[in-house]
Amino acid sequence: MDTNDFNNINASIFSNKILHLHFTDKSFTGEQIKALAEALAINTSLHSLIFDNTPLGNDGASLIAEALYNNQKIPLHTLHVIEARITQIGGGGTSKTFRYTYSS
Repeated sequence: MDTNDFNNINASIFSNKILHLHFTDKSFTGEQIKALAEALAINTSLHSLIFDNTPLGNDGASLIAEALYNNQKIPLHTLHVIEARITQIGGGGTSKTFRYTYSS
């Protein structure tokens, strides 16, 4: 994903200015996924998060899931993870968060 676009989106997540986030056909660097997870860990406004044909991989999915699972203040109602190149769901927050939405 373009660095400027990513930075703008991530800043919106950190500042709780975004309600719905849909990533389609995007690729993230490892550092971008870590930054996204950090922002999701403290967000208090996001209602829906969709990763559609956006490869997260096992490690990226784990980071995102743990951030969402541990954030008790996020009002997330919808989480879709479609074609994310996840081959294994780990334990802890990952399996609990992705239990009903997993699709690789």
